[in-house]
Amino acid sequence: MQTENAEWPERSNKASTLQSRRPTPLEPKSRIGEDVAAALLRELVASNAPEGTFLPPEKDLALQFQVGRWAIREALSLLANTGVVKVHHGRGTTIERESNWNVLSPLVMGALQGSDRFAKVTDDLFEVRAVLEDYAARVAAERATVAEREALSSKASTIVAIAENPALDTRAFLEADRDFHDFLATISGNSALRQIIREVHVHSPSTWSDVELEREDRLRSAYGHARIASAIERGDVEEARAAMTAHMERVRNEQQLGTSH
Repeated sequence: MQTENAEWPERSNKASTLQSRRPTPLEPKSRIGEDVAAALLRELVASNAPEGTFLPPEKDLALQFQVGRWAIREALSLLANTGVVKVHHGRGTTIERESNWNVLSPLVMGALQGSDRFAKVTDDLFEVRAVLEDYAARVAAERATVAEREALSSKASTIVAIAENPALDTRAFLEADRDFHDFLATISGNSALRQIIREVHVHSPSTWSDVELEREDRLRSAYGHARIASAIERGDVEEARAAMTAHMERVRNEQQLGTSH
């Protein structure tokens, strides 16, 4: 394990080296470096190797993944850019502490999914989303134009109509839900806020393709959206925040039951 004051980790009994494995053939794709990065990161997650562990040399990784060394360098560069590893030129590549990993990166989230750390990461992301959604509701109630407030109310009405129609499936409901939250972030007037909310929303514990909600769940959610939209249309900042807080708490409860969106 490397110390905080060490400029470079040393190859000694203080820093272990991750052992290379038998060849890991990859499916033929156009972006080989990304495929190698994803496969290597999955192995790092599964190995639970500690911070400071050295990866095998490039030539060994090239043999393991049956690719050229250029693909290994590209993969290591991608992993370094997401905070997973640190490349020490001429000395090797070490694993960084997981708190440095960019969990908003699809590369990192893809590797963590299915691991014992995934639940903690998604829980952390939900807390971030709850804070941002609360802020978006408050700002929208303060800044939105009349046309924007009316448009948001229309989107809430669409969600209610879908929820009340038993012939429409969960996918239609979730698409309308996503459209509502995206538009809410848009009318807040903060483009950075919108982008972050969209990225965090993508990494909800349940994917858009495998969620199923009972009709009662959809109705509760729909009426929650209507309450948020009504408060924003009236310009009631405190009610908008309270409605969003109640909505996010309901989503959190559904997360714990495995039916969240």
